[in-house]
Amino acid sequence: MGFHDELDDVLRPANRVLDGDLVDLERMSPTRRERLYEEIRESEERFEAELIREYRQKLDDVTTSEVRSQLVTARLFLHVASHRDDRGQVLDPNAFEKDERQAVVEFDRYRAFDVSSTEDLRRRIREKDDEVYEFVVEEVTSQTEDRSSVLDGRDNRIRTAVMDYLNDRYQERIDRSEEAVSLYIQHHGLPNVIEGIQDAVEATAEGAERRREIEEAVRTQLDDLSERIHASLRDQERAIRGDIAGIQGEMAAIEGASDAEIDAAKLESKLDEIADGVEAVREERRADVAALDEAIDDLSAERETLDDALEELTEAGREATRRAADEAAEDVAEDAEEIVSQELQRLRDRREELDGELSRLSRERARLEAAGERLEEEHELLSERVDRVSTSLPEESEADGDTGDNGVVPARIARLYEVDFISRFDESVSEARSITLPSGEEFEPPSAFERRAHEAGDERERMASLLDDRGAGDDVDVDHYPLRRRSRYTVVTSSRFGLVRDAELVIEATVHSNLEAYAINGFDARPAGLDDLLDVINRVTERANARGVPHLIAAASTTGWTDRVRRLVTESEFSRTRLGFDVSLCLVDVRTGELLYDRSDDVVHANRELFERAVHVERVDACERHVREEYVEDPMSDTVRLSTVASELDAPEHVVASAFDRIEDAGDGTRGYHDEHGPYLVANGG
Repeated sequence: MGFHDELDDVLRPANRVLDGDLVDLERMSPTRRERLYEEIRESEERFEAELIREYRQKLDDVTTSEVRSQLVTARLFLHVASHRDDRGQVLDPNAFEKDERQAVVEFDRYRAFDVSSTEDLRRRIREKDDEVYEFVVEEVTSQTEDRSSVLDGRDNRIRTAVMDYLNDRYQERIDRSEEAVSLYIQHHGLPNVIEGIQDAVEATAEGAERRREIEEAVRTQLDDLSERIHASLRDQERAIRGDIAGIQGEMAAIEGASDAEIDAAKLESKLDEIADGVEAVREERRADVAALDEAIDDLSAERETLDDALEELTEAGREATRRAADEAAEDVAEDAEEIVSQELQRLRDRREELDGELSRLSRERARLEAAGERLEEEHELLSERVDRVSTSLPEESEADGDTGDNGVVPARIARLYEVDFISRFDESVSEARSITLPSGEEFEPPSAFERRAHEAGDERERMASLLDDRGAGDDVDVDHYPLRRRSRYTVVTSSRFGLVRDAELVIEATVHSNLEAYAINGFDARPAGLDDLLDVINRVTERANARGVPHLIAAASTTGWTDRVRRLVTESEFSRTRLGFDVSLCLVDVRTGELLYDRSDDVVHANRELFERAVHVERVDACERHVREEYVEDPMSDTVRLSTVASELDAPEHVVASAFDRIEDAGDGTRGYHDEHGPYLVANGG
């Protein structure tokens, strides 16, 4: 991604705001306004932290000032819209002054002078006919005086960046009105040419009207749908998962103590409450899936409408150009062409946004279905487990190996898995001699690549909030828990002379952890499922589409992945239908070092060493040998605690946990978990 592309990317969310008006922003749902506000804030941070540093030679003072003005003014517009809309809270209530809000309101009154309204302005001028001069003087003067009264007052409290932006836009509108007068005067002297131009401008107006109608219809439908799905349904899912995790914690305590008292009635009552919640989510999910299907159909139809408008407008522009063949009409044709081309670009942008919405809705539909199925399965298996304990039956292993608490991973071990995986991935990138790009070319990382191209993140704030909700004391350190850490590198290449820089590939390692379970119980035993994987994929796909840069993602889970997920990711059909063209996926088992991916994906296969080295294979090998020799093969010993082996070898606990996993997978032992003593291994036949 070159300089101009990156700059466009930074300004994109602000332009979405500034290209509309306050009425449009007021009609937006509060949720979408807030999301757009945060996108602009992130763009401001990215501009200050990355672009200014990376392109300091290209970003002169004027351009830098203009970008800052656009970004802060876009936030101001959203802030004002939230002030005027009583459906939600005011965005960033202390961020702007009253004078700044008033300036935006006054500025918005004069959008009639925007290029998209040129045809309307021409019509108004034409109707005045001989009084055209007086009309324009009246309109332009009123706007100029208003600008002076709002922006030039000595006592106003408007920041310079906002004043600069509004002043520039006021002048642009005055210039455009003067261009419209010039176009009208030329109209009378060029009757043959103007007919084609009028057709083009009329087509532009019709195209703009169609675009606005589509935007309004789609915005209303999607905002409503998005709020219900992303807020209500996800909150319900998390609440149910929290309840399930709570019962799993009770079950672990009961199963780990032979003399524990079992309150079967209480457990059954809790299960009934969860069943009611699952049923409510099931019904709501059905309605939302139906609504998503309807929205997808509607969007597809709207996209066809945009295609028609694009075709008609393109033809109108060609016709206007043909009729302006003689030199005398050249200036007029250029004016008309500018009007047409700008609306064409708006239509293309809207079509691209619709394509993105279609893709996002389809991905969310798949996640909803997977999440619902998973909740139902977990409730059913938990019910069976409670029945077994209530009747004192021995616990049986699950047929598909996807559930059960034998593979309990305490929070401290999950944290070690995360830190170890991410740090080893970072080490692999720093030592890599080459990285294979989607084009097949080899990129040789320059010195300090790992520092300049690196971004890191986690969900520390969310984990801290979950612990607070559980009443954790001040002595509980969030750093002792998994935080869904991630590490990302952006590969940027230069042209031969270093004039153009493009982002070619983003490589990311991320670790999924069930934060709710760790906050509630201090452990988790639930392998990550398809719904968890789709959460990761949807986030990455949305970013890849927004930036237009291919992404290579290595996704790990502190509790492993279900058998279903392990099968799916190796299938070409999954890569084709769920990932899209710009996303490559490698699933990582941090306990065994196994990599799972579609072998036909050349990007993953060529770069797999970046993820192979990110697992502690050598240390696990040594630990497995020790456990086998000292305990599994010793007839006098049948049980060993994980903490004991860790102490004997001076090894990290997550390394010992991986060795236990291997031994169990080989059928030579069975993992267990004791509420007081933690994970242990029982030798089969010992």
